[in-house]
Amino acid sequence: MNDQCPRQSWNRNLCVAILLAVLFISGCNHHPVVSSPESQVLIQRFYTACNTRSVDRLSAAVKIYDQLKGSSKVLEAESKVFDQIIRLAREDRWEEAAETSIQFAEGQVNRW
Repeated sequence: MNDQCPRQSWNRNLCVAILLAVLFISGCNHHPVVSSPESQVLIQRFYTACNTRSVDRLSAAVKIYDQLKGSSKVLEAESKVFDQIIRLAREDRWEEAAETSIQFAEGQVNRW
């Protein structure tokens, strides 16, 4: 026979449910904090390029990204997110790229 009383079991299950809800709401895929103000602006540029499906704006953002990366103003963790945005856009997955960009931007706001 089970040694736990029904109330303890119910409380434990409630705690697990609350924890799962918090993880679901907050999201498990947190984006890194950008390392420079230039990177913050770059997120906006990528979002605008992807949201408008502009190849020219994307190219301009990639050029700035490459310059920042070359001057070590972009850390590896944030570079992975920028690379993902670029890849999605180049695969003509503009909506996903825009969504990743906006989540990246929101991740910066939620840090403060």
